[in-house]
Amino acid sequence: MSANSGTVGRKVGGVVVAIAWGVATVIVLTIAGVVVGSGCSSVGLVHGETATWFPLIMAFYGFLTGLAIGPVATWKRLARNFGVPRKATWSVAIGLLVIIPSIEYAVLRSPSMTGPSSSTSRLNIEAVSNDGNFVIITLSRDDSSVIYKVDTHTGRASRLTGTSDFEEGPDLSADDKQVVFVSRRQHDDPPEIVLCDIDGSNLRPLVSASHKDFAPLFSHNGKSIYFARDTSLERYARRFEIYSVKVDGTELKQVTQTSFGNEEDTYSIYPESISSDETLVLMNARTKAGDKLLIYSLADQSRAPVVIVPKVPNAPAQVQIASAYFTADGKGIMFMAASQGTKGYDYDVYRLDLSSHKVKKLTSTNGYATDFKLSANGENIAFFTWSLSRLNSVPINPRLQLLNIQTGNVSSMTITGLP
Repeated sequence: MSANSGTVGRKVGGVVVAIAWGVATVIVLTIAGVVVGSGCSSVGLVHGETATWFPLIMAFYGFLTGLAIGPVATWKRLARNFGVPRKATWSVAIGLLVIIPSIEYAVLRSPSMTGPSSSTSRLNIEAVSNDGNFVIITLSRDDSSVIYKVDTHTGRASRLTGTSDFEEGPDLSADDKQVVFVSRRQHDDPPEIVLCDIDGSNLRPLVSASHKDFAPLFSHNGKSIYFARDTSLERYARRFEIYSVKVDGTELKQVTQTSFGNEEDTYSIYPESISSDETLVLMNARTKAGDKLLIYSLADQSRAPVVIVPKVPNAPAQVQIASAYFTADGKGIMFMAASQGTKGYDYDVYRLDLSSHKVKKLTSTNGYATDFKLSANGENIAFFTWSLSRLNSVPINPRLQLLNIQTGNVSSMTITGLP
């Protein structure tokens, strides 16, 4: 009787140890994810918003790995404890390694957990009209990117042109009548800049020959378009110059000789805005020390850029700037940046005075927000606010926020009509 009791006790103890071993595996791999994510962020392997979330993201992936390996570790100890044959032990272990990750993958692809349509979808606001009646957005999924026009009274989205599945970087003319964007017929085709009317009609190329052109921006008077042309032959490097051309495709000219993107401490640099008098270009640069704004002269190439690191109250150690634009009067810059919040970073809109560099906060309690855009007349602001999923803190359920600067009125809506 006591021998049987001893045997049962050992079996129960073995079960407890096996379960504890599996739980420990999950905990260790989750902690390992945090350590790896924090290390990558601290040494600069990731930067910007990604650096903020990377430890949490890696912790989640460590947790998922633990959920897959932990049950296998538990099963192998149980099998040894109960004398399961070696062949059967490995068969079950391999089955668990196939089934559990498959279940995790299926759950994580659930639209309600990962975003508006699927785990590979992303919405971006690209422009907002002067009267705030519509915004231009892109919906990216897998290898495609498509432009939509969203009625801000109803939240309903409608396809702009329907001619290509590769449309990127649209900008809206100052009179709200035309859209310029980058288009490709197929994924690997060279990009070309095209224009169309706001109803999607009258689609035509801006220049006759295709180049590696991107980031088209209308001038304030609507007569010209400025854009970046890639000058690098390296596949993953992006060095570029700024060009301008009339809306009818004439008078194409290179306006800078700067070799943007060649800076050693800069991860990326992107043209955000052209001043109303067309003498300045505003760049948003992501560097090892954080984000900064650079103002280059288009009239005097010998002039060094003005470097601005906005003094955002309660900002993180490395400043994070989502996007920035010259104000319509040319006296300031409007931008969105991160600050320390109660549940992570908050992203709010600020105005910087160019003469004093003083910063004024225009929004609050946004939480996680993205895609700040300013209308050409400077009267309306559009951006997304996001919820964070409880399971993995991934941004979900974007809501379009529209703020009228003059009245302070804010409207909030969910975009509908997307596939």
